[in-house]
Amino acid sequence: MNTPAVRKGFQTIRASMIDLLGSCFEDASIAISMFNPISREHESVGASGYDQSMLDFLNGTFINYDEDMVFLRSSNLTCLEWNSTARPYRDTLFAKEYFIPKGYHGGITQLLFSEERQYTGALHINIKTTDSVSREAQRLISNSAPILASVTDWWHEIVSLECEATPESFLFVVINKKVFCNREDPVRVLGVRTVEKILRADSESRIPHQFYIEDCHGKRWSMKAMRKNGELLLFAHPGVLPFSITPRELDIASWLVGGCKLRKLPGLTNF
Repeated sequence: MNTPAVRKGFQTIRASMIDLLGSCFEDASIAISMFNPISREHESVGASGYDQSMLDFLNGTFINYDEDMVFLRSSNLTCLEWNSTARPYRDTLFAKEYFIPKGYHGGITQLLFSEERQYTGALHINIKTTDSVSREAQRLISNSAPILASVTDWWHEIVSLECEATPESFLFVVINKKVFCNREDPVRVLGVRTVEKILRADSESRIPHQFYIEDCHGKRWSMKAMRKNGELLLFAHPGVLPFSITPRELDIASWLVGGCKLRKLPGLTNF
C-alpha cells in the first residue's frame, strides 16, 4: 500500500467523522485541522459549513492568538466549550469580530494528541444556536479525539506503509538543510557527526536508496531513503551488518552504490 492510498483512507475517515459529529448538532460548522510540527502551522484537512476565510482564521489568528486557545494549549486541558469560559463568550474580541458576525453563538474546540502525547491538530465546532453543547455530544467528541488524532498526524501523512514502523524505528526528514525526526531530537538519536554526514551527502545528491550506517553512539542502522516533494525521507531501523564486514567497509559500499566517487565519500579526506 502506498502513501496516496493512506491519504485517501485518512480523508474517508475524516469525512465520516464530520458527518457523525454534524448529526449531533442542529446547525453547526465543523473543521478538522492538522498541525505541521516542522512549519508550526495548521491546515484544514476536513471541513463542513465554513467558508475559506473562516478556515484561514481558525488555522491562523484564532488558534495561535485567542487568549482562551493559548491557555488551552499551555494547560493540561484538551477541550474547551466557548460558553463555559470564565469570560462571557460574546465579550471576547474574536467573538465580536469574527464568530458573531458569521452567525456563530457558541462552539467547542478539541485538541488532538497521539498515543505518544504529540499534538497533531484540532477539531473546531461552531454552532449557530444559543444552546450549550450537550453531554452526549461532548462525550462523542471526546471519544472521537483518538481517532481524529491518528488521521491528523503529519508524520503518518508522509510515511509509506511499505516501511513498517516499530518502537525502535525512526523517520528522519531533511528539509531546507535541516534534519527533523518524528519522535526525538535527531542529534540525540544519531549524534552530530552522523547528522552532518547525512546533510553533506544530501546536498551532493549522493544518498543511496538503501544503506547501512553506524552513528556516533556506535549503533548501526538500516536506512531506506525516498524523496517526496523535494524532501528526503529516511526510514531508519536498527540493523545488523550483513556479510560479516566492518562498519566502515559497508559505509563505503553504501555510498558507492549511491553514486559517490571515492574522492567524494563522506568522512574521507584521503582515499
